[in-house]
Order: sequence, then C-alpha cells, then structure tokens
Amino acid sequence: MNANDLADYLDNNVEAMLMSEQPHLDKAAAMLRQQQAEIEEWKRKYKDMHNLATQTMSRVHQLEKAKANEQ
Repeated sequence: MNANDLADYLDNNVEAMLMSEQPHLDKAAAMLRQQQAEIEEWKRKYKDMHNLATQTMSRVHQLEKAKANEQ
C-alpha cells in the first residue's frame, strides 16, 4: 500500500465520528497524496542520477581500456 492507496482508503472507508473531524481526515488524505507525489519525484531523480552515473562509469571504463590499448 502506498500513500495514495491509504488516502483513497481514508476517503472511501473512514467516516468522521463528528463532522468537525472531517476536515482533518480530508487534510490527512491530501497530505498523503502530496507525499506520494514527492516520493515519485525523488524516485525519478534517483533513476536519472543512477543512469547518469552508470553512463559515466561506462565511458570512464571505455577511456581506460582505450588508453591501456595505446600503451
């Protein structure tokens, strides 16, 4: 279950005991959705950085191999 699933669960299955509590449930669901969006953005950034590091290391390896072959 991710934060979006939990927010959906709150929206669809949890009813406030008092009407004054409903804004808190709504706020909690909204915060969970925002956190999930931030998590997804961090995952994308991590993936991009990982790909860049992998490409860089591959290029370094190629350059080292080419340099070794020159000697």
